[in-house]
Amino acid sequence: YLEKGKFTGEIDLSNTGGFQGKGDLNYLQATFKSEDIVFRPKQLTATADQFNLEEDKVGPPEIPEAVGYDVSIDWRPYQDSMYLTTKEKPFELFKDNLHTLAGKLILTPDGLKADGVFKWDKGKLTSDLMSFGAYTVDSDTSTLQIFAFGSDDLAFDTRNVKAELDFYKQEGRIKANSDELSTTMPYNQYQTSMNELIWNMKEETITFLSPEGELGSFRSIHPDQDS
Repeated sequence: YLEKGKFTGEIDLSNTGGFQGKGDLNYLQATFKSEDIVFRPKQLTATADQFNLEEDKVGPPEIPEAVGYDVSIDWRPYQDSMYLTTKEKPFELFKDNLHTLAGKLILTPDGLKADGVFKWDKGKLTSDLMSFGAYTVDSDTSTLQIFAFGSDDLAFDTRNVKAELDFYKQEGRIKANSDELSTTMPYNQYQTSMNELIWNMKEETITFLSPEGELGSFRSIHPDQDS
């Protein structure tokens, strides 16, 4: 495919099976071994017991480490996009073995993107389009849920937000895409109109910010309390 990837192994060409291969394939920082590669003029499909993406902190772009098991691969070389899905176990992201992605990974020369649910011990980010750095994730439109300290209960739930999560700094910056949205804190049973915040993951604190010159409100959603 005009030197966009490199294949090492056995190839077979026939009228019945078309152009097939068994061996190792490299694309950008990704490698995998497959027994059922099918080469088409503008597409390659395969399955692999294991898929590996090597971390690149230098960039640009930065690339996270990623590992997937029982992976289906759909590579569109002339679109510079490799689509990856797993059947059961989610992808493992970053080197700390704490972060997973259930959904689809998309590898391009511009970096690693995803569609699905990104989860770790402190929270969960759901989005149709996320962009990963070596140890960061950003999304223009997402749902962010933060777990209460020491439990799986939700301490924080906000939707349709722009999220920038930096695991180097242990900091998240979140801002609502609409002034009409409210942020819910199920564990404390409150809602707030303050839809911009800074999340200190290390200290387990959230700082809410209101627009300049405006007051933010907090409303109880406890069934036994007056709102």
